[in-house]
Amino acid sequence: RDYGATTSVPAVGFADFSPTELYNLSEGIADNINTINSGLKAHDTQQKVNSSVSAVARDIQRLGAVVRRGDKPHKLQQVSEKMAAHMPRAKRIEADVLDVNQIIQELSTMVNEQSQTVESVESHIEAASANVEAGVDELAKAAEYQRRYRRKMFIFSMIGIVLLILLIVWIVKAFK
Repeated sequence: RDYGATTSVPAVGFADFSPTELYNLSEGIADNINTINSGLKAHDTQQKVNSSVSAVARDIQRLGAVVRRGDKPHKLQQVSEKMAAHMPRAKRIEADVLDVNQIIQELSTMVNEQSQTVESVESHIEAASANVEAGVDELAKAAEYQRRYRRKMFIFSMIGIVLLILLIVWIVKAFK
């Protein structure tokens, strides 16, 4: 794709001058030269000849400038035509940029929503971890209580057996 760059070099210079301006300048120069020639014959028109010489010099300079840089209205027309030709491409680029902006906004919204979901999952994981740690502590306490209970039951059972043996021994001695 070509993103706005021009592929052809614009033609400027000698070919862009106005033919009407060239014709008018050429006619003016010819008239002024004729006036100069006729003015040389008559001394009383010397001042008119001097002004014609100045006009010819100005017109020659103007002709050189026109040939060098071309006709500005013609150039402006060409630039306007090129801009009109590039306008659909610029509109398409603008539409693409707007589409990209919309996509970025949607992605931002999705990231924000997923961020909230991730934070919720993280808090649930932290709560579950804390509950598991508390459960481990409770199981350790329960195991300790169970061990103590069994030890007490064993001691009470031994005391009961010893008492039962002593009672049996006493009953046997008492009946003899």
